[in-house]
Amino acid sequence: MLLTILWIDKRDKQDNYFKGADASWPHKFMSLRLKYFNNTRKPKGILGKAMIVRMNRHHTPLVSWALSHFPNDDINTILDIGCGGGKNALELLKLYKNAHLTAVDYSKVSVNNSRKMLRCEIKNNRCEVLEQDVMNLTLEKDNFDLITAFETVYFWPDLEISFKNVLDCLKRGGKFIITHEADGITHNQWDGVLDGLTIYTADELKEKLLSVGFSSVESFHHENNPWIVVIGTK
Repeated sequence: MLLTILWIDKRDKQDNYFKGADASWPHKFMSLRLKYFNNTRKPKGILGKAMIVRMNRHHTPLVSWALSHFPNDDINTILDIGCGGGKNALELLKLYKNAHLTAVDYSKVSVNNSRKMLRCEIKNNRCEVLEQDVMNLTLEKDNFDLITAFETVYFWPDLEISFKNVLDCLKRGGKFIITHEADGITHNQWDGVLDGLTIYTADELKEKLLSVGFSSVESFHHENNPWIVVIGTK
């Protein structure tokens, strides 16, 4: 399985790997590769666990850049939606040393992995990890200073419902921050390929956030990469 995963993530070696192989094998492995990357939406099983490891590693530069645009305000309560492997939640707790963080995901694999990643923070009562879906959040209203969504809004099935749920959970003056590595302008190889994936521009996200009741929205674009940060204020 490890060799399979290594192959999946190194496309430039495909031709040499399959040289002389049975003609059916490339198709089988391409199908497995697609199944693997479809675990970005809702990790499950062995491939889901492998995907979480990859996401924790792959998203590090993006998240580091995004955090430079986060507020310096006194943040006491944070909600991280789509927590994945838990690494982003850990970085948030390092940035906001006095905050308590609630991490949620609708994937059991992600929840279990995040609980392992954040076990010390959970033990110290700085964090909790819950299995919840953004489409049906059952969290306290007007409770969070900051809500984050790293590389996940692509897969939210209804932005209006999801964004309203986020708005309900925010305190007045609180911020909702979306971080994406795809800006909806630069070509992305997965657009129209991965199940349930929709890549939005910053302007599209801004329009939807304002339409559900956010008072203001600002956005940032990386100088060299198609990375965006969109910040909505309640």
